[in-house]
Amino acid sequence: MKRRMKLLNIFWFCVIGWVLLLIIYFPKKSEFGTIHAPPPIRSEISWNSILVTPTSQWHPNVQFNRSRPDHLPEETGNRKDDADQQKINTKPLQKSAANYTKRPARTLPEDWLEYYSNGRDVVRALWRGNVSSRMLSLRLQRAFQKYVDKNSYRVSYRSPQNKQLDQKQLEKQALLCQLKQHARVRVLDGTEEPFASLGWKHLVPSDHLDKLPGTPFRTCAVVSSAGSILNSLLGKEIGDKIQLSAAGVHFNINSTLHSWYREPDFDLFTGYEDRRRRSPSQPFYILHPAFIWSLWTMLQTNTEENIQPNPPSTGYIGQCLMMNLCESVDVYEFIPSKRHTTRCHYYEALRDMACTLGAYHPLLYEKLLVRRMSTASIAELSEKGKVTLPGFSKISCPPVNGGQTEAQKTH
Repeated sequence: MKRRMKLLNIFWFCVIGWVLLLIIYFPKKSEFGTIHAPPPIRSEISWNSILVTPTSQWHPNVQFNRSRPDHLPEETGNRKDDADQQKINTKPLQKSAANYTKRPARTLPEDWLEYYSNGRDVVRALWRGNVSSRMLSLRLQRAFQKYVDKNSYRVSYRSPQNKQLDQKQLEKQALLCQLKQHARVRVLDGTEEPFASLGWKHLVPSDHLDKLPGTPFRTCAVVSSAGSILNSLLGKEIGDKIQLSAAGVHFNINSTLHSWYREPDFDLFTGYEDRRRRSPSQPFYILHPAFIWSLWTMLQTNTEENIQPNPPSTGYIGQCLMMNLCESVDVYEFIPSKRHTTRCHYYEALRDMACTLGAYHPLLYEKLLVRRMSTASIAELSEKGKVTLPGFSKISCPPVNGGQTEAQKTH
């Protein structure tokens, strides 16, 4: 008898369980038909990693809703505010069915569409050392061509037959020797006009920049200001080196020092004079325009395409400067790692692929030349965005004019 009662209890327990499951999971009927939960919103990427900024620098028609959290684009569709939604939730189920309208899938912001359509492929091509402007998005190609056509500094391009670039590109060592020859650092020393008449001979440091105590330094790091440096966990590795942080600025370098002094894009001269008078013992210099343009010439000489006729970026200038001062230079996130996004800088939320691949500055060609001069593996570029360049003091070059080595000729 007890066995029969036990089996009967088990039977009724199973029946009640199945009934409860049917009540919970079986679709309900109402005057509107079968009611389903709203469809999930589809997303192809992790939205937690996206920050959206207002109007794009190069696409003035792209705008985003600033009232929503920065990491999400504006939603569209029939959505009630929180108060109305709370009222709906308190009404009988059959009356709220009409409020369940299918929302369209979220769309990527404009900068991310550009990144996933071709920007990511350009970065990977940089790792391999094989890129050209034809790989850029149409928007960046137009920006590139705008600066070429404008040619604010009236640059004269050499014809292809006069370029040093032949069918076989220069090897790494030849490029390094060419850079060593053309990129010897030069600063304003106060002996040229108009600075001589202004008394700068006694204002500028007496020691030349590449003759400072301790030079050449053993190891140095040039750290990009790119957004991908955030959360890179490279602080300990970088912290043991002499550092130069590269931030983007524009130079106004005219045909003469007189016109440069009269009409700079930014009045660095007043600030420089004040700083030197307040801290005369500090080694504080202004790079000579001839040094900066020699870097541009070397860059154009080794590029098949006509590059933007504007000064190089401060990231590229900084690397060449540190090669004058250090035996070995580690460069971080100039060539982007796999952490790369469309974020311009680690200290702001502005997003634009032009910050990485160039519009005003010939960034694409700078990165390609640095890639060609380094021996970094694709794995090292992908993981750390790191290349190592030898300092000029460690580069041995073949003899040049009169049987002298390049170093002997320079000194």
